Amino acid sequence: MYRIERLNSYNKVHIKELNLKAKNFNKYNEDLYEYLNDHPWYKRVMLGDKIYLLKFQDNYEGFIWYVKEVDGSFTIKSLYICPEYATRNLLRSVSQKVFTGLDGHLFYSCTYNNDINNILNSLGFKINNSFVELALDLNTVEYFHIPDHNIQDFAENFHEETRCFIQNEVFHSENRVPLRVDDIIYEEKQNFYIKKGGILIRANNKYVGYGQIILTNNEPYIVNVGILNEFRHDGLGNILMKALINRCKHLKYDKVYIRCYKDNEVALKLYKQLGFKEETSMYNWVLN
Repeated sequence: MYRIERLNSYNKVHIKELNLKAKNFNKYNEDLYEYLNDHPWYKRVMLGDKIYLLKFQDNYEGFIWYVKEVDGSFTIKSLYICPEYATRNLLRSVSQKVFTGLDGHLFYSCTYNNDINNILNSLGFKINNSFVELALDLNTVEYFHIPDHNIQDFAENFHEETRCFIQNEVFHSENRVPLRVDDIIYEEKQNFYIKKGGILIRANNKYVGYGQIILTNNEPYIVNVGILNEFRHDGLGNILMKALINRCKHLKYDKVYIRCYKDNEVALKLYKQLGFKEETSMYNWVLN
């Protein structure tokens, strides 16, 4: 006999143990226990985090935590279901109670693992694409020399519209909900956001690119790196990446990560030239 429960003041005491199991289940699961300690659970639920616990008789043997992203899609931040209890009936109930009614794609990233693959397949997920995660040991590289006039820090309450325009141009697709200024302002209040982590690049007296550093499980990741199409192939991506690496060193990080599609040979070549090394492969699953 099983039950699917929303996070509440009674069952939240089980999160610590479940969180440890989740980290062993998939190294890319985010730390829900720490997240709830930093942000009271009732505030997180009110703000839109969806956290469900799976109870088998008297024991809690799984949970699902997902959030709505600023582009309208949803991301599973952490998922754990004890394979022993992952029956077809349970997974059907999870799909019906937890995922029914979502008005956007639901994504989940993980390493290759038979137990995870079987659970995701049974829940109706399909592999969307595959990534390579690369890491750079910042203690092995010196600061890069960059012309100061090309680079500018992202300034909160000033550059939101500029970032919005660049990202919507660079990452435009039919399935992507355009980024809004309000989405960026909301992001600036999240625990993964790093002040002074955003950098803009200029050319011909205009902003033509953006990239930033965020935290995932307390590790810095370079994300959202993009140059407007008409300014690509001029080495600006290289300059922007160097500026972001410099910023990571300035912020006293020892290591920084970046993720890249496996088939993006141009980006992979650039990252490796800058000193990044491949660490692992990961798969991005999607539920339409």
